[in-house]
Amino acid sequence: MVSVSDFCAKLWSLDKNRLVRGRDYDIDLEDDLLFSFVDEANLKSIPTFKALRRLFRKYDHVYVTAPHESAEAWTFLNHCLETPVMQETHKFLAQGGVVPVSQKGFRNRLYTLWFGPYYRPNTGRCSTAFEHTFVGEPCHDYVYGFHNWVRLYEQERDHRLTYEGWEFSVSNDHIIGIDIDWNGYMSKTGTSFFVGTSPEFELAIYTTCFLAGDEETRVRLGIPWNVTIATYDVDGEIAACYPKVEDVLIEEGRDFLEYLDQRNIGPELGKYKLKNIYENDYTNTYGQYGRWPGTPFSWVLCTLEMEEKVDVWTNYHGVDIVEFLE
Repeated sequence: MVSVSDFCAKLWSLDKNRLVRGRDYDIDLEDDLLFSFVDEANLKSIPTFKALRRLFRKYDHVYVTAPHESAEAWTFLNHCLETPVMQETHKFLAQGGVVPVSQKGFRNRLYTLWFGPYYRPNTGRCSTAFEHTFVGEPCHDYVYGFHNWVRLYEQERDHRLTYEGWEFSVSNDHIIGIDIDWNGYMSKTGTSFFVGTSPEFELAIYTTCFLAGDEETRVRLGIPWNVTIATYDVDGEIAACYPKVEDVLIEEGRDFLEYLDQRNIGPELGKYKLKNIYENDYTNTYGQYGRWPGTPFSWVLCTLEMEEKVDVWTNYHGVDIVEFLE
């Protein structure tokens, strides 16, 4: 049987409704606004995007939980089930014996899994997996969940959300981690999400990893990083779903530092010389963690800075220096 990791890679290739950066949307991690452009024609014409946005309107106020029995929820699921992404997901999960074989049974299982209410101990309230993952939950001055890019775009467009900066970004920004202020509620540890992906892809990969994968499932998605899909549960219910890449970046950075240490390189080095070592010597002879050629050095350096493994400063000659910290 195909592994969960390989099947997730197949889902990525099947996501024909995924939007293209630069043509359908664009983001600017260095600007005050994250989304610099979104062609709403796609969001209005592609059935799954259109149904998702209609469903979001049930959550028209950040303090109000939408009714759990919702015609919009059924409509959203029905449109998703018409796509190749969800049809292949049904086949894969049914073959594994974790969902009913019939489409009606699978649809009902999806509804219960994503829209069935349950009590969340961390927020002290009832909500659903969909609300937490796709919509976001405000509680105790913090934002919990909130892992969908369409929701983030709409809230930013409507001046309900402020982009507070990024933590990591991989594969042409298909996966990013950022900080947000959502009507006064701050992201406690940042929020990470796919960008440009279709609603059916996100529903499919999270459902697959939750039902057939591990709590943290490492997958390849046709992009130059291993990605971890986190799917945590509370008493058998979906507690959280989101993509993680920071662990991979940390591993890569620490591996690179070990490479430098073994060759007595440091404790200070010009950034561009270090970049040359990383992209040529290290990549060709030493990498342990599956790094693919073409991964920007800046991502690893940024991670090392955040981990307080290095400090970057400019000397009086105007040269950027990387100092290795203890």
